[in-house]
Amino acid sequence: MNIKRFIMLKNKLVYYILIFAPLLVLFMLGRDQAISAQVFVIFLFVYIFIYRKFTDIYRLIQINALTKEDSLKYYLPWRVISAKFFKPLYF
Repeated sequence: MNIKRFIMLKNKLVYYILIFAPLLVLFMLGRDQAISAQVFVIFLFVYIFIYRKFTDIYRLIQINALTKEDSLKYYLPWRVISAKFFKPLYF
């Protein structure tokens, strides 16, 4: 198995692990009260507005559903990834 291909986000399993693992860790830390409520909310916002946007756009570029030039406009905070990318992103 080519390790470079495995790390790429073309692999659905790698993509799903990358999007759900931080949430799992965050909720476990919150449940065990290892972090305060304020820190939990800050990390949750960072996850939603920065981390997920970056991973989704990177996956769309990897599967050639989005070009690098077009991806720049989706990094803006008020832009959301449209519904036309839902199927290639998750299925």
